[in-house]
Amino acid sequence: MKLSVQDYEILEEGVRFNLGEYDGYISLFNDDFARVSILEEDEEEYESRGIANGREEWDTPYFSVDETANTIAIDTETITVEVKKDLFGVKFLDETGNVINEDYLEKGTSGYEEGKPYAYKKADSDESFYGFGEQPELTLDQRGKKIENWNTDQYGYGNTNDYVYTSVPFFVGLKDTGAYGLFFDNPSHSVFHMADDPNASGESYNSQAEEDYYYFLADGGQLTYYFAYGPEISDVLERYTDLTGTIPLPPKWAIAYHQSKWEYSPEELAEVPQRYREEEIPLDAMHFDIGYMDDYRVFTIQGTHREALNTLNEEVPELKTVAVNDPGVAVDEEADVDGDGKDESYGPYLEGTENEYWTKNASGDTFYGPVWPTQDVADEPTDAVWPDFSRSEVREWWADQHNVFFDAGFDGIKNDMGEPAVFQENDKYDWTMPADNIHGTGADTMLHEEYHNMYGFDYARASRKAYDIYKPNQRP
Repeated sequence: MKLSVQDYEILEEGVRFNLGEYDGYISLFNDDFARVSILEEDEEEYESRGIANGREEWDTPYFSVDETANTIAIDTETITVEVKKDLFGVKFLDETGNVINEDYLEKGTSGYEEGKPYAYKKADSDESFYGFGEQPELTLDQRGKKIENWNTDQYGYGNTNDYVYTSVPFFVGLKDTGAYGLFFDNPSHSVFHMADDPNASGESYNSQAEEDYYYFLADGGQLTYYFAYGPEISDVLERYTDLTGTIPLPPKWAIAYHQSKWEYSPEELAEVPQRYREEEIPLDAMHFDIGYMDDYRVFTIQGTHREALNTLNEEVPELKTVAVNDPGVAVDEEADVDGDGKDESYGPYLEGTENEYWTKNASGDTFYGPVWPTQDVADEPTDAVWPDFSRSEVREWWADQHNVFFDAGFDGIKNDMGEPAVFQENDKYDWTMPADNIHGTGADTMLHEEYHNMYGFDYARASRKAYDIYKPNQRP
């Protein structure tokens, strides 16, 4: 794509550029922090659910605009954003004129190819790249790597797996002129091909970029990214978290010593922590994995596991206990909810069905799929349905269900399987629900391919809300 500036307009928060069939925007959030977008004409700039403090929460810094024959320069007290006219390219400079970051224009301008957004950036030979959240290899510098963002329940992964559990399309670039950050605010499946490292070798160094540039793209959505200038890494992270928010201060025990294992028996759940005490090994929390459920029906607790929980709470009262939970709700009208050996109405499935809270398939009907309730480990295998956490009323309803855990005496909740994990292969992206599943209602309707990377985020928001309801005076 080759876009050029045909005209421009100074706005209250920055500058809009007429690029023909597209509009370009430079929006200033602070004197060292800007958003860059290329959108279809009259399209609104997108802010994902990951943005805690959006455009309206920022005061636009003072800026001036200067035009020459070839460029349009936007100056703040800290940075200059220089826009090239003939080939729309964005260059960021510090207050002394050093180039911090700039578009790589030898392959044309940033933009879209068959509806997919992409951007190319120059890279210095000494530039390093840090970030992207959890990655399958222990190297800190991601130069030469291909980083993909598509949440996947990738248990037992190796250093060549493309997808892991979380998607963080943000990195810090570090070079002679200091540090900068780039956050690609696009929840679709995205790929970053970081600049090639000629001195590195191995299967995990599989970027398709060359040494003097890197690029990123997504399968859909807008081309919108945020740029933060340091010059220190800490400055970049401060701006990034000003935008996305920070984790509330957790209780001490949440970041202390935890014990968790698949298929602990009820007896082991009670005995293992006491063995820790006998051996004088620190232990602050014990996890109950999903075997505590009645036949993998979420929001149920077997009687034997209730006894184990009561034993721990009575005999090791300082120990915290954590219930592992899943989003897949068994298709079952009855379950032994309270562990007394008697089946009763299974509220989560009945209420969710009555209120049409489930994710839909491409035809608009409830999506049914296989997960733990479907497996041979279940006494009575059945399909599962998944809450549509994109809807606020569904998140509120899910939060209400947590009284089962807190009334029983659990202290914490661990959300599992929120990628979301579904035990099936699909035409596109295995081990999750189909990409053409439907979330939301009315104008907020979207395909799963767009929402996938936000599903776990909203699942966490729903569970966090449970603490506001049932434990308002405790930090979760």
